Amino acid sequence: MWHIAKRELYDNLNSLRFALATVLILALMLTNAIVYLRENPARAQAYHNAAANATKTLEARSTSLYRLAAEGPGDLHKAPSPLRFCAEGDEAFLPTHAGGSNFFPGIANVRPIWRMIYPQDTPHLFNIRPDFTTLDWAFIVGYVLSFIALLFTFDSISGELERGTLRLTLANPIPRHIVLVGKFLGAFISINIPFAVAVLMNLLLISTSDAVQLDTEAWGRLGILYGI
Repeated sequence: MWHIAKRELYDNLNSLRFALATVLILALMLTNAIVYLRENPARAQAYHNAAANATKTLEARSTSLYRLAAEGPGDLHKAPSPLRFCAEGDEAFLPTHAGGSNFFPGIANVRPIWRMIYPQDTPHLFNIRPDFTTLDWAFIVGYVLSFIALLFTFDSISGELERGTLRLTLANPIPRHIVLVGKFLGAFISINIPFAVAVLMNLLLISTSDAVQLDTEAWGRLGILYGI
């Protein structure tokens, strides 16, 4: 099995499609890092400004416990995700803040308790798809890497059948599942090599920036994402 996997790996490493796949994935990963480094400082600065204004509002209402219970804490802003470059997901459709205020009139000079209200950020309820596709890890793996997997394996069996090497292989006492597993491992390692190099370059470019601070929890999540 390992002999078949090594032969498959050797054939892929010496092919033009391996070089093209490496260049393509590396270019997309570097583009992902550059776009994230360009957009993240503005997003982080907007959050800090909004959080500072919300803190001032909360401090002003905290002078009286009754006023705080009646008017609420004000807007509660959500910090931007530091791993947005991996998978944006539905974050574009989630509100950036929640409003904790009182919008109801008082009865007999007694105001009711404040309520939490979540604003609606979806532009159209019947069309919640994004206007464009975000170039993140999820897109690269889901579309580009899947296409490269097909490019590497579409002729793994038929190519050897045409060349006659498959008949020679099966003429030996080798089970068919060993051949399939060996080819799978060879293709898996071949695809993982350019992806690993591209991920390392992506993280190296992002981690060297002063605008991005990845803590231990973020690096742990990155390891889980890469493993998946």
